[in-house]
Amino acid sequence: MTRATHVLIVDDDPDIREALSDMLEHEGYCVHAVGTGAEAIRRARETHYEAALLDMQLPDLHGHVVMKFLMDTDAKLPIIVITDPGCLRLRHEALQFDRTESHVAESARGDRPRGQGRASG
Repeated sequence: MTRATHVLIVDDDPDIREALSDMLEHEGYCVHAVGTGAEAIRRARETHYEAALLDMQLPDLHGHVVMKFLMDTDAKLPIIVITDPGCLRLRHEALQFDRTESHVAESARGDRPRGQGRASG
């Protein structure tokens, strides 16, 4: 029997968590969705994840703290960063982590500032 691929979603917006969870569960992934950095760290201590989607703006911990913990736990863990499309500073900071492959996804929380294109990975 094949073990389901576990994905951790970390976002303080319940609508984002629900939408991502529904989509990934529909595709057959085992999803754990949490709203705080502390919850993410607790879950990562309990479960091995094959991927994580991480909001950088959390209510309790900065996303970098959670990202560092996840990377220290599993250096090969793919982490997709979710952040406000208008926050270029957070995008830049997320890409500073030493990763072979980095992707920054724009959140659906708002429109991009007029005239600004999508960030490429």
